[in-house]
Amino acid sequence: MELEAQARLIEEYAGQIVPGLVQTEDYARALFEKFDPKATLNEIEELVTARMSRQALLSADPPPDVSLILDEAVLQRSFGGPAVMRAQLARLVDLTLTPTTVVQVLPFEHGGTCFGRGNADVDDPRKGRSSGL
Repeated sequence: MELEAQARLIEEYAGQIVPGLVQTEDYARALFEKFDPKATLNEIEELVTARMSRQALLSADPPPDVSLILDEAVLQRSFGGPAVMRAQLARLVDLTLTPTTVVQVLPFEHGGTCFGRGNADVDDPRKGRSSGL
């Protein structure tokens, strides 16, 4: 996360879930509850708080440029129910209205990718970037 906070450019490919940097609180909570069912409510809230704190960099002055490529599966896979997904999708739409964020969707028709197992990003502080592959 330290490299991410210093990045001038953040690029990420997401194959399974919405990237943490742009998740809503409820979406993040639903993910943590799903993937760590033994976690206490306190532990879940700590994880959600940490995840949300990452998003402060999106409103930094100047903010980093953000480029996200979401596999269509990310938009089809539901976590937390319809209301949570509607809010998460609205968040993604809102991000596209900012001049520093690009959100692209890789449709199913495109076929598979070499990133079939999930999200990928690479941090390169020499270039001031966090780059998703």
